[in-house]
Amino acid sequence: MNYREFFSKIDFKAVFLGFIIDWVSTQVFAVFYYGIWYRYFLSKDFTAEYIEQTVSQGMIKNISILIGLFFTALGAYFAMRFSEKKHIYTAIMVGVFSLASSISYIMEETLMYKLIAIFFVIPVAYLGGKVYLKKNT
Repeated sequence: MNYREFFSKIDFKAVFLGFIIDWVSTQVFAVFYYGIWYRYFLSKDFTAEYIEQTVSQGMIKNISILIGLFFTALGAYFAMRFSEKKHIYTAIMVGVFSLASSISYIMEETLMYKLIAIFFVIPVAYLGGKVYLKKNT
């Protein structure tokens, strides 16, 4: 398969829409999620260093990564739903765009989070697309 055949199977309007759903959902979630935790920590008079350490290394960060992956799958699902071509490459491209948009953020993280992002974002987008195809074919 050459690159023209590959790109002809992708509906880029749907990819853009899926990426926007992923990105906006993730950002809105992050504002509320971290806002709730910071408000909780500040109400208990914890030090700023303790708060930063807890947020960056604890379960709070792990949950936010899982939710981010969920929104990537959701974006890929909706990309497939609104795609005219209904090819799985559309969902995969949502994952590629999601990964590309978060490179600067990922590079500031620990090795574990870098590996999670690099190895799971695109497969999760693929699964989001497959869920749509399985449900609607």
